[in-house]
Amino acid sequence: MVQALQRTRMLAPLAIFATALASPSAFAATCATIASARSPNSNVPAVLNFVNRGPDARIVAWVGFDGKPNNFGVVGPGQSKTVNTFAGHIWAVAYTNGACAKVKTATAGQATVQMNDSRAGVPQPNPGTPTNSGGLSAATRSAILTAHNNNRAKYCVPKLTWSAQLEAGAQAWAARCNFAHSGAGTGENIAMGTNLGAGQAVALWFSEKANYNYASPGFSPNTGHFTQIVWKGSTQLGCGVAACPTGQFYVCRYMAPGNVSGQYPQNVLRPCK
Repeated sequence: MVQALQRTRMLAPLAIFATALASPSAFAATCATIASARSPNSNVPAVLNFVNRGPDARIVAWVGFDGKPNNFGVVGPGQSKTVNTFAGHIWAVAYTNGACAKVKTATAGQATVQMNDSRAGVPQPNPGTPTNSGGLSAATRSAILTAHNNNRAKYCVPKLTWSAQLEAGAQAWAARCNFAHSGAGTGENIAMGTNLGAGQAVALWFSEKANYNYASPGFSPNTGHFTQIVWKGSTQLGCGVAACPTGQFYVCRYMAPGNVSGQYPQNVLRPCK
């Protein structure tokens, strides 16, 4: 068991930005530095119209003069966002998990940025074929739900109920054997490991509770799995699993999603038991 835990991988969980114009936020490494580029000082006006015609939300980010991305808000499916900028300024489209989908350099005048065309990072091809993608047994499904609700009970938040719809989506993503967040718009915890059991996956996520700082509530890659499990506003859970070439891949999805910026104090409560 120790060996299995040592070989287990977890990916930093999702951080959902709730406000239309959020404060500057760091994205995942793929968007944190874009070829060491940074927006230049410029006084030539430009306008970019970001259009999201896809099924999932995307984040608009401006790469600042220091090369760091600044969150300019979430653009939901079917929505658009216009930003006034300057020629040469660098803008990025990111998935809600922080991965870069597209980079656009503004030019003088007005331009439209399609956020979901082929250049905008359509879902990656399957990097591995599962040896068994049959999904969860009834016993495993029950064990995952019970483990979640036992942990939630320690924080006096309502129990989760199982969602067949979330399970179907989670299972479809697990079967791709792509150890990455899906950007599906739900809350999402993932874990992969050799001989990793469902209970072990949930325990690994929940173990992050020791790192959470109630005096400074908010998102951290070191606590985001835990905060999603105990998020008061989440009411539904659905998970999937696949036996991949690199280990058991567990995907759990949550609705409503947790890890929403600005909503931690009322959703991540102190232990009550």
